[in-house]
Amino acid sequence: MDSVADELRRDLRERGRALPIGERVDRALAMGALALQVFAEAQALDIGAARRELQRRRQASRLQSACMDGLLC
Repeated sequence: MDSVADELRRDLRERGRALPIGERVDRALAMGALALQVFAEAQALDIGAARRELQRRRQASRLQSACMDGLLC
């Protein structure tokens, strides 16, 4: 027996799959822009500074590659 949450997730997934690819991409880009705006406001940054901060954090969290270390050293 499915829970209400399972049914809602399934319904949302099916409605999303029914959208044309272009609409799905547009929605994803809009969600990303909204997330950036929310982050900028929460951190009291302008959009450019917020984008740079997120890029800095992404780079700082990358794992060192032992394979690349072996090739470069």
